[in-house]
Amino acid sequence: MSDLIAQLAILVLGPTAIVLANTQWRKAAPVVGLMSQPFWFWTTIAHHQWPVLATCFIYTGAWAFGFYNLWIKRR
Repeated sequence: MSDLIAQLAILVLGPTAIVLANTQWRKAAPVVGLMSQPFWFWTTIAHHQWPVLATCFIYTGAWAFGFYNLWIKRR
């Protein structure tokens, strides 16, 4: 059951973050993207998908960079 929840969260949050990045609500994109990352980590570790796990770290860094630029960095 927990695997299904993780996959549903990925299905909803991942594409939503990408769509938001291309709209007037782009500031919300990294927040939603970061919300999806724990589910990615959970799923990849549970299924021993180590190359995908490495990719998760890259995506987390990219979303964190976006969060920093849109929410923290002073202009």
